[in-house]
Amino acid sequence: MVDGEAATESDAGAASAQAPWPWPFHAWALVGRLAGPALRAHQRKRVAADKEDPLRTRERFGHASQPRPAGRVVWLHAASVGETLSALPLAECVAEDATVVFTTATTTARAL
Repeated sequence: MVDGEAATESDAGAASAQAPWPWPFHAWALVGRLAGPALRAHQRKRVAADKEDPLRTRERFGHASQPRPAGRVVWLHAASVGETLSALPLAECVAEDATVVFTTATTTARAL
């Protein structure tokens, strides 16, 4: 928009597309940063108690242990043994057309 011209609807749309993140996003990011040390300490306790695989600790914090497979990828996540057993038939069907990345929340479910 040039000085003296009236704003149009497209100008308003462009401005809203560049709007800053809303405050809940910033609040959640702050909580994550403040909770980080406590979460890492909790993870170390779980590894010491043999409730977590020490080689996969970084995965708990969002760091992949393997590169993304090429082509179509379907990600399935199961939190428990029961959910894992329920999702396995789905994974087998989907595996015909795509690579299946299957994650679990427990070491027991991961062993399946």
